[in-house]
Amino acid sequence: MQIVLSKRELQEFVEDQLKRGRFASPAEVVEAALVHFRDELDEGFDDETLQAIRRAADQLDRGEGRPFGEVAASLRQRYAERRS
Repeated sequence: MQIVLSKRELQEFVEDQLKRGRFASPAEVVEAALVHFRDELDEGFDDETLQAIRRAADQLDRGEGRPFGEVAASLRQRYAERRS
């Protein structure tokens, strides 16, 4: 994966972190920032929800995801069957 930072101040931040020796590569800087961001986002969820999100992310990583339209159609069909 390749990421391009479009904001100059973010590019400078990454470069500064490398110059200070805090990280060995730009990828390490971005990964640390994303982990921090993810952890902050996780604070609003209970453990059960976080585990479900992680399981879903793992499934997507393994290529087990389905297109939203397919899932929505399946749910509409199941709902219609229950109503009849």
